[in-house]
Amino acid sequence: MKKIISFLILAFFITAFLPGCSTKSPAPTSPTPQDTTQTASIKVYFGDAGNEKMVSETRSISYKKEEEKYRLALEELFKGPAEKEHRANIASGVKVYGIIKQEDALIIDLSQEFNRFAGSVGEIIGVGSVVNTLTQFGEIKKVKIMVEGNELMALSGLPRGFMTAFPLDPTQTTNNSPKQ
Repeated sequence: MKKIISFLILAFFITAFLPGCSTKSPAPTSPTPQDTTQTASIKVYFGDAGNEKMVSETRSISYKKEEEKYRLALEELFKGPAEKEHRANIASGVKVYGIIKQEDALIIDLSQEFNRFAGSVGEIIGVGSVVNTLTQFGEIKKVKIMVEGNELMALSGLPRGFMTAFPLDPTQTTNNSPKQ
């Protein structure tokens, strides 16, 4: 009798726990938010034909991590305008060395090619193009540009500091003048 009870208990455990040892692969898990690719329609800014004001072009970017969108937006800007009546005020070959997000601000570090502007108007529109391209993202209110690890200097010789979005129409005022 003891042998029958022992056999029944053993049979019960084998039938109860054996299906858990199956070689079947587990059900696929849903992708984490960082595994999914997001696509966004963004604006990149250039000078108009007369280089008198900023105009925008719409581009599409795809990214997996939220932080990637800033770098991708800058890379789209650095490709230059698609429309021939728009003017690039940023020299070709500019590279993004780094981007740091601090609350509602971005600090970006660019290669030395960024410092090559064709005059003061080209510099204003070039810098404004970078700032406006990045401040279009709702979470970014201001941008500081570094070149090779040094803060971007204005024509006055003063550091530009954090800059907010530039007006598209130059007759509008802005608070992006260097700190005194």
